[in-house]
Order: sequence, then structure tokens, then C-alpha cells
Amino acid sequence: MSLSYLRVGSYYLREGEKRLDANYYNLALWARWALERSRWPRQPLEALASFTYLGRFKRRYVSPSEGGVPFLGSREVFFWPLKAEKYLHPKAVEPGLFPGECDILIARSGSVGYSVLAGRSLAKVAVSEHILRVHAQQIEPGYLYLFLRTQYGFSYLQGAQYGAVIKEIDPSVIGTMPVPLLAKVLRRRFHRIALSALAKREKGQALLEEARGRLYQRLGLPSPEQVKPSYLSSSHGVRSFSVGHSDLEGRLDASYHVPEARSLLKALAGGKYELVPLADLASIHIPPRFKRHYVAPEIGVPFIRPSDLATVRVLEPRYIARWTP
Repeated sequence: MSLSYLRVGSYYLREGEKRLDANYYNLALWARWALERSRWPRQPLEALASFTYLGRFKRRYVSPSEGGVPFLGSREVFFWPLKAEKYLHPKAVEPGLFPGECDILIARSGSVGYSVLAGRSLAKVAVSEHILRVHAQQIEPGYLYLFLRTQYGFSYLQGAQYGAVIKEIDPSVIGTMPVPLLAKVLRRRFHRIALSALAKREKGQALLEEARGRLYQRLGLPSPEQVKPSYLSSSHGVRSFSVGHSDLEGRLDASYHVPEARSLLKALAGGKYELVPLADLASIHIPPRFKRHYVAPEIGVPFIRPSDLATVRVLEPRYIARWTP
């Protein structure tokens, strides 16, 4: 069994953050020490950018047909393509929920420290208050974003989190992060590279939306957003529905019979083409459960979890032992 450790002078316990959690010194201070040894000049993050740190608010969800505003949670911000699963009532939406183009969005709880550069698609949706907005002012946003994506920037953000159960980061803590300043010509070059990657991601999103629309048109199907599920009327705001005995199929869990699924199946049956069971077209394999032995990257195999499939990149890379059956 290997045990990693780090020696820290008592000065860091008496001054500054006065923290006793080892992760802070193993990650945040390691990143700071490494950056301070850099030959490039440095500026604290708070001198280069401002932050928008929203408080909690009452989330009142409605359907898209009721004029709902698309809303992304703290993890959905990293999904690709972007697709809102929930919609806020227009009166519950504050202007600060909409990020600006080229804002840097950082998860301040949950997947703490992960960041994404906002483009046109993100600027059109409301984003959770658990996402910290960083507005680059005295530095190129693309360059700053790329730096925050490095091991140094990410380790600093990870180490700056606090909380025993729910981990969070605070702008006042990360504001002191030293940001190395390359020559302006180099910063602009990295900025253009980041914007080029963002433009390609935006174009990919638009092409997927176009392909989806063409597919529905060719199949003679309405867009799923236009299919309205049928619920029983209620004066108390509780959504309920009924299921016939012949439709139970041995299942008594409500999620199996939700009207959304039944409405979509009905729409599929009304399309131009005959429906064929998926099992007739492809083989389906469900791997068995197994014990996951997570190991270091150099001795392991990359492991993708279901939650990683929809993200732009694997947010929390994990590796399982090569001897895993």
C-alpha cells in the first residue's frame, strides 16, 4: 500500500487560509508553488477577471409549450450537444443566469473545477447558480480558459474547494490564483486556437440539429418538443395519469408508464415507415456487474462511466486495473 504525503511549513497553517485538509496543500499549494517558479510574470486571477456568483433561487419548472426558458444544470453545461431537459418559468429567470459569449464557466460544486468556454449556444440558455461565471477583462478569455484547463489551473481549483459533504469553491479563494502572462502575441495565438475549437463545436451542434430535423421530416414524424403528453386535469399542480389494466405489462412503477413515452410511441406509430423491434436489427449486450479496482493511469485502462457518454470530454478520468475480468 502506497501513501502519498506532503510536508508543509507551520507558516501556512498560521497565516492565509488556516486549513487542515491535506488536499488543499497537495493540489492548490502545489500548483501555486509550481507557478511561482515560472519564468513568466504573473497576476492574480482577480486582477484579470471579474466573477458572477449567483445565490440560490426558487426554480419553477414549466413545459416548453408554456414559454419555458431552457435551463442547464451544473453538469449539463458540459454535455454535447447541449440539450435542456428542464425549462424555467419566465418570471423565475434572472438576467444573471444567462452567460455571455466567451465567459468561462466553472463548476463550483459537484464536478468542482471543470470549466467550459461559453459560445452562442450557451449564451441562449439559463445556467445553474452552481456555475461560477468568469468574465475575462484584462486578459484574452481563450488564453485564460486554456490555462484553467491545464493541470496547474485545474489542481488549484480542485484544491481550493471546501466542505465535508458538498464540495464548493468560492471566488474569494480562487481570486488569488497566480496566472502566468505570456507575451501578448503568444496569448493572442492561444486565444485564437480556443475560439477556433469553440466555433467548430458550435458548428457541430448546428449540423446535428439540422440532421435531426431532416430525419424527422423524412420519417414523417413531428419534433419531440411538439408532442404533448396527456395528463389528468388537476387544480393542485400535481401531474397524474391513468393506465388501463391491459397496458400494465406486469409493471406497477409509474415511471414505466409516463405519458411522455406513450405519446412518443404513438407519434412513431403514425410515421411513414413500419416500426421494427431494435432486437431484429442489432444485437444487444449488457455487461455483468464487476468490482471496480481503480488504479493509477500508468497501470490501468481508461474506464468510461454512463455519465461520461454525453459530456464534451470525460470530466473525471478513471482507470481500472488491467486484471479486471
